[in-house]
Amino acid sequence: MIELVLKAVAAPMLLGAALLAATHRLARQDDNNARLKRGGAAWGVALAAAFAVSVFVQEGAPRWPPAARWHGTVYAIVTAALIGLATSLPKNTLLSSSMTAAGAAIAAAGFVSLPGVDTVLWRGLLGAVVAVLALVLGVASRRNVGWVWPVGGAVIFTVLSGLFMQSHFAKAAVACGAVAACFGSGGVLMLTRLAGGFSVTGAVTAATATAVLSLTGYAYDPSGPLRWTWALPTVSLLGFALAAGGRASKPGLPRKLIGLAWIVVCCGAAAGLDFRARMSAKDKAADSVYSPY
Repeated sequence: MIELVLKAVAAPMLLGAALLAATHRLARQDDNNARLKRGGAAWGVALAAAFAVSVFVQEGAPRWPPAARWHGTVYAIVTAALIGLATSLPKNTLLSSSMTAAGAAIAAAGFVSLPGVDTVLWRGLLGAVVAVLALVLGVASRRNVGWVWPVGGAVIFTVLSGLFMQSHFAKAAVACGAVAACFGSGGVLMLTRLAGGFSVTGAVTAATATAVLSLTGYAYDPSGPLRWTWALPTVSLLGFALAAGGRASKPGLPRKLIGLAWIVVCCGAAAGLDFRARMSAKDKAADSVYSPY
């Protein structure tokens, strides 16, 4: 178990942190706002790399077609991160955010193929959700909400990891744990000014990863007592938009706390309700087995 944690959680976390620190260091060699923002664009690549490395450390070398159907999530998340990196600009505009969101939506709908939800309707719905969230979060990333991104991201992926563990999908749980750890380590680097702040790339990657992994959990948890709880981590992403606010208002501490509270409440409800429902189902099953009637 310790070896698995070291290889599939700690190593991906360190890789992500190293990418963030290295790109920020290179950006500071020409210390201006444009290059520092490019340094922040590494967030998406760091998160995608942490997830991909964790999955393939557990499952073996990547293959095409994927060795398992859920591996399509890896390709969707990595593609979204690379599209975000390719379209990132020193000055993130609505056009660049829209292009990145559209690319992430196409990647999600094209790569994600899951049992029970592999229809045109489900793929179209996934693409639409990714497009909307990626655009909203991409626009929100243009406003400086600082620590809310890494803290909120760590909360979301910790809860996703817990939901996967409760549904007995341990490999996905470990991979989500690696992403949560990457958020946490990157947040420490960002607060100590050793990593760049969040940009469109990181926001779009976070949106894509959360949406496709929520659907993955839903698809692989057909006997789950409350399957709709898988949607709550995705809904919690709107907390980042609440923290950023509109153009007319500054994202001060109260607004940041409101956004973070939304994330914590949604994710806490997902974890708590799911755990309670599963324990209740186990108790009922035990009563039916041992009942003398």
